[in-house]
Amino acid sequence: MSQPLATTPSVKDVTESRIFPPGDIYSDETPLESDLHREQIDLLIRLIKWQLGLYLAVYMGKLRFLTPERQLVMLPEEESNQQLQQANKQLQQANQQLEQERQRAAILAERLRSAGIDPEQIF
Repeated sequence: MSQPLATTPSVKDVTESRIFPPGDIYSDETPLESDLHREQIDLLIRLIKWQLGLYLAVYMGKLRFLTPERQLVMLPEEESNQQLQQANKQLQQANQQLEQERQRAAILAERLRSAGIDPEQIF
């Protein structure tokens, strides 16, 4: 007694019967390669934690490094932006001090003029 051969489903039948997780990531790798890559990534994460003392976490939808104290490790772009902001703040403070000194000089010059002294002739 022979049994009937099983029919091989078509690609359309297979893809319609599978439910894929939502997302824009598509991989055509075989499961073995995917597992191998996952294990390599896991090993890399453990090495980073062991050698640098950093942890990985999702912050604002992005994978980021954290210190053991749960402080976010800044990206190079963030660090340069922070330095630029500090430089701008120092520049603003210097401009404010310069403006204050100009106002003081103008007041002093006016006092000298009221006393009958020409401030331009002093220097």
